[in-house]
Amino acid sequence: MKSEQDRIEALLRDKMGLKADRVSARQISKALESRCLACNLPDLNSYLDYLEGCRQEWFSLVDQIVVPETWFFRHPAAFAFLRRYLQQEWLQQTSPPKLNILCLPCSTGEEAYSIAITLLDLGFSPDQFRLDAIDISYK
Repeated sequence: MKSEQDRIEALLRDKMGLKADRVSARQISKALESRCLACNLPDLNSYLDYLEGCRQEWFSLVDQIVVPETWFFRHPAAFAFLRRYLQQEWLQQTSPPKLNILCLPCSTGEEAYSIAITLLDLGFSPDQFRLDAIDISYK
């Protein structure tokens, strides 16, 4: 029989794609302990019941587990690739279509701003691209 933590980990995997090799069981355990205290619940069984019925608590748990990491020009090799691809492939087209980019994860947005800076630096005008940025965390 699965423990409550195992069941919560399975729900996190199913609902948000959390991979066991990315977050340790200890980190999840600490997050669950913290959320039980914050919700004034005595144990994981009570927390699991609460979690299943409260959408906002899912957001709080996810925010407790994920690491809100962000910085400008994160992973320089990715930006070098983007710049090279745009210069050698995209901009070489006779009439390139509008460029659509989805940036994720991006916490507070520095990665998305870095992409916009790169595009503008290459001579793109704002009407030549669309940049959407999302993150699983609500913080």
